[in-house]
Amino acid sequence: MLAFSKLNDMKKELEKRRVTKTTLKYFKKLMKKLGESVQIISKVKTNSTTKLLDYSNMILSAVLKAGYNQYSPTLEAEEIGRIREASFNFEDSVNDYHPFNLKASSRVKYDLFGGAWVAEDNTRTNMPFGMNQIQEEVLMPVINNLMNETRIERLKIYNGIKDQKMHYLNEWNKDVEDAFRDNRKSGNDLITQITNAYAEYNTAYQTYTSYKATQDSLKKSGNLADSEVQEKDNAAEQIAGFEAQAQQCNKTSEEFQQYMERLQDDITAKAEQFGHIEYYEASLRDSESRDFARSQDPDNLQSLDDRRKRLIPVNSYYATYAKIPPAPSVEPKLMEDFTLNLEQTAVADLNSIAQQEVAAQAEAEAAKLAAAQVEAEAKAAAEKAEAEKIAAEKAEAEAKVVAEKAAAEKAAAEAKATEESEDGSDDEDESDDDSEEDDDSDGEDKPSDGE
Repeated sequence: MLAFSKLNDMKKELEKRRVTKTTLKYFKKLMKKLGESVQIISKVKTNSTTKLLDYSNMILSAVLKAGYNQYSPTLEAEEIGRIREASFNFEDSVNDYHPFNLKASSRVKYDLFGGAWVAEDNTRTNMPFGMNQIQEEVLMPVINNLMNETRIERLKIYNGIKDQKMHYLNEWNKDVEDAFRDNRKSGNDLITQITNAYAEYNTAYQTYTSYKATQDSLKKSGNLADSEVQEKDNAAEQIAGFEAQAQQCNKTSEEFQQYMERLQDDITAKAEQFGHIEYYEASLRDSESRDFARSQDPDNLQSLDDRRKRLIPVNSYYATYAKIPPAPSVEPKLMEDFTLNLEQTAVADLNSIAQQEVAAQAEAEAAKLAAAQVEAEAKAAAEKAEAEKIAAEKAEAEAKVVAEKAAAEKAAAEAKATEESEDGSDDEDESDDDSEEDDDSDGEDKPSDGE
């Protein structure tokens, strides 16, 4: 992960330097190749280590079985089943016990290439029945010889132990029976007392009820005729009460009886355990073989925990009776490192980079579109302002033209008015001149007339 992060940082640094798309594509392929290569190397290393450990465990298993004489469980199924059910009790074994013995023809040999045990009839098995060579070839004959030499003395000891335990058991059973008998008698007496007390209470209650009814009738009527005590027939109520009481007593008695039965079963089991006399001729010789036979029982193998089940291929006896050290404490980080898939991590990082690039490209396109939209809006605003400016200028020019036209018209009007005024003044002047001339002519004429 750290290497991939560094590569990603380097890629970002190269992006700042305007690296080409070819270089980016090269680094993406490099990340993917690194993830695949590291994952393949890790898998190969893990698988090779696992195979080496499995092979070492197989060799160790074969070495551990080298000190045992291995027998076919199929050929010796009857003998193995007999020793599996053996209890090594003196009373059952003293007269008819047969020592555990397997035939030499049932031995199996290990096939190094096939990894299985092969019997003389070519039957194969992966879980043979093993007997320790020292136990089978040295200790068993020694135990047989020693036990045969001291058989009479040991029988006397066994019989003495048996008589003493039988005496203890008889006394124990006698005391238990006495206790049970006393408890039953006490229980029956208690039930009888409860029943009698209930009957007396019921009778007294009925008498009280009758007197109470008579007293109430006297208080109401005041007549002596009502003072007679009336006998009430409440036999049905008494029967129902007795039945309920009897059912309760029977229930209590049944619960007590069940408790006594459970107690008796527990006492019987403990008495059998106490009465067991170990037959040492059998247990010293064949107890390990019995344990080995019981360890191969399928029910026993199914009941083992997960750590012990891993030892079953080595030996079912080891898996059942070996002292296993406590389970090591494993940090969660270690399991995460074991389950880490670098190839998938590289692909996930590349997908993340691709998503980031797509997101960045989308953001750039969105920013570009936003800028284009802003630019278009600004351009439209500028065009609108320019149009408004042109319209204003046009309106101003039109107003100027109108003003100039109005000024021209005004000037023309003024000029016309001036001309008209000048023409009027000229006419007046001419009329004045004409009048003056007329006057002059009249004056000149007047003297002539005087004359």
